[in-house]
Amino acid sequence: MITVIGDFILDIFEYGVSDRISPEAPVPVIKPIKTEYAPGGACNVALNLHSLGCSVNAVGIVGNDSESFTLSEYLSELYVSYLKDIESCTITKKRIICNNQQIARIDNEKRFSNPININNYCAEGTEYLVVSDYNKGTIGNCSDQFKILRDKNIKVIVDPKQDLYNYKHAWLVKPNKKEFKELVNDFDDYDDLIRKAILACKKYDFEYMLVTLGPDGMILVGKNGHIKRQSSFETEVFDITGAGDSTLAGLVYGLTNGNTLDESLEIASKVAGVAVSRPGTYNVKESDIKEKIVFTNGCFDVLHLGHLKLLKFAKQQGDKLIVAINSDESVKRLKGENRPKFNQEDRKTMLESLAIVDEVIIFSEDTPYDLIKSVKPDIIVKGGDYTVETTVGHDLAKVVIFPRVKDYSTTKILEGTL
Repeated sequence: MITVIGDFILDIFEYGVSDRISPEAPVPVIKPIKTEYAPGGACNVALNLHSLGCSVNAVGIVGNDSESFTLSEYLSELYVSYLKDIESCTITKKRIICNNQQIARIDNEKRFSNPININNYCAEGTEYLVVSDYNKGTIGNCSDQFKILRDKNIKVIVDPKQDLYNYKHAWLVKPNKKEFKELVNDFDDYDDLIRKAILACKKYDFEYMLVTLGPDGMILVGKNGHIKRQSSFETEVFDITGAGDSTLAGLVYGLTNGNTLDESLEIASKVAGVAVSRPGTYNVKESDIKEKIVFTNGCFDVLHLGHLKLLKFAKQQGDKLIVAINSDESVKRLKGENRPKFNQEDRKTMLESLAIVDEVIIFSEDTPYDLIKSVKPDIIVKGGDYTVETTVGHDLAKVVIFPRVKDYSTTKILEGTL
């Protein structure tokens, strides 16, 4: 279970077109087209986690107004605790977009006067607590609360907007470059950033600090001196709205799926890359970031054009192509004592030299069924000698049959009949 606590925000996008300037002032006269809504802030973090397949509990403060009901409609699939502040309003950020260009943003907010006591709302069974703080009053000084949560082995991950003292004892704190500069009074270069991040971890008892650097990726620093640099995910940037929320969600998604913290950085980068490639506030889905794995197998004793065409076809079916080859003993059982002509290491090396092949695995069993169960491919590709029903593993993944390339076979080549 993941609990997300922080500032609930409703993002509003007003779209319009303009073909003339107002005679009253040098501003465009806009004809409205449509209005779109999207949950922002802590809501966006929670929805990204939900969209990625995580179990999420969200807690935040809203006003007693129509915007709170609009927000609740978008969060209906989550378990959400709304704390209503009748003296304030639901935070909204309205973006005015004219001719596909954002020309203004109107923020409606009033700081909440009573911060949440996080310990009272951290759901039973929570493994990770994500604190999304936009400094709107939902989050106050949490150091004592975080100490209690640490003693309960709950990992607290914070997206900060206030002085770091407020987050003392958090497991990981994730400022962006601008925020980090303000928190540590600037830095000279990335070596200085790392040095100051380590000092901050020790001073405030953070296990880790993750500084996001926009197109320059991110740097993870540990209190014990651990350092990991992660490049940004290469993509065309369309809209950076919610990029930090998506990074945070991607990091936690990676951790809850058994990845190490370093491995989760790469996942976070990919999630953020998908988010900024879409207009507005986009909730990234697991299918957006998951590699589609393609599997094929065979002896591949003497590589020929038929093999190459099958492998090229297989690679086109997904993102990663895994080729399983029979061990030498397995080939002998299938083809006879005079086979293989090339030993398993030579066959493996030849296949690995092909750019379209991502990984080669040797298996010794008569069939690759157990290997397929372990690899868990999305697609299995086999040649035209097979049908879906006769393909090993057809009950484990989708099977795609590649038509046999006429006249090409290893047996014919070796017999000299081709």
